Amino acid sequence: MSMDKDIERIIFGEDVISEQVKKAAEWLDERFAEYGSTPDKPTTTPDKPATLADKPAATADKPAATPALQTAQTLKVPPIAVAVLKGSAFFFCDLVRAMKTPVQVEFMTASSYGDGAVSSGTPKIKTNFSTPVEGRDVILVEDIIDSGRTLLALKELFKERGARSFTAVTLFDKPSRRVTPVQADFACFEVGDEFIVGYGLDYAQRYRNLPYAGILKREIYEK
Repeated sequence: MSMDKDIERIIFGEDVISEQVKKAAEWLDERFAEYGSTPDKPTTTPDKPATLADKPAATADKPAATPALQTAQTLKVPPIAVAVLKGSAFFFCDLVRAMKTPVQVEFMTASSYGDGAVSSGTPKIKTNFSTPVEGRDVILVEDIIDSGRTLLALKELFKERGARSFTAVTLFDKPSRRVTPVQADFACFEVGDEFIVGYGLDYAQRYRNLPYAGILKREIYEK
């Protein structure tokens, strides 16, 4: 049985989504230009690998130097790109593949919807990750921001963990539903107060694999 019959209308097709994802990737590359692009693999190898014999030995009169304390920035540790599952999965994968900036990929699950059509108003972090974020740049990738409660909760969470910076990128922004003073740093599309599915977004765990974004017929979720 086709899922298309449950869609009132398509609002963003595959090509339009793809173009906006590329724009988001370019915006992130510019924002994090200090990290440069992913380095190419070396095409040549050294004639002679370094050995311990090549290094000056420490003596009692002159102890070996202790390396200075280095931060994530001086070491150029790349940003952490965090996907908020499950809704952002498709967007996240396409986004990080389009980026030239090296990133570390992490995943977490946070939601205020469950299987309903309206946010419960209480964000819940169901699955977290253990990678330290202190001193790191965090890029949070969301599928949709409406009330803003989940985004605000995650922003505060990473702030408490000592993140150097927090950047929120969302596929869809629904400002008419906002109840908190928070917004994404980059939104691919602004949408109205309609129920959107497809390209990762669902209703009761269905419609995620639609290649486009469409408005779900009201009779589907008001049964």
